[in-house]
Amino acid sequence: MDKIKIVKLDQVSEPPKVEKQKAGKHAKTMKTFPRGVMKRITAKIIPVTDPSKSPPMKKSMRKHTIRIFTPLGEKRRQKTIKKRVSRMSDKQVTTLITKHNLLKNETTPSRIKREMLAGAMLAGFISDT
Repeated sequence: MDKIKIVKLDQVSEPPKVEKQKAGKHAKTMKTFPRGVMKRITAKIIPVTDPSKSPPMKKSMRKHTIRIFTPLGEKRRQKTIKKRVSRMSDKQVTTLITKHNLLKNETTPSRIKREMLAGAMLAGFISDT
């Protein structure tokens, strides 16, 4: 018969140590594409009078520019559009709406036409100048 050798150990072996990342550092992953457009312009958001117009171009500016309203600029814009539409005649409102293919029914009341025009101007579909 074969001899069996029995060896007794005093210490139990420790499991291997797993290295953890240092606190405050994140592993860089490329799961999503970096959205750097908003990161660069957040410090200099300025309300504009007409968002449907293209922004003024400088040599240093990129061609793809985003125009965003601040809450104060949005309120100002709503007020100016409301005044401008209320001062227009019904005929002017109808011609603007039909020019931009917003009017589907000719029997639409003028009050609703004005609301449609104001909404389209506020959204930037129609330039109000």
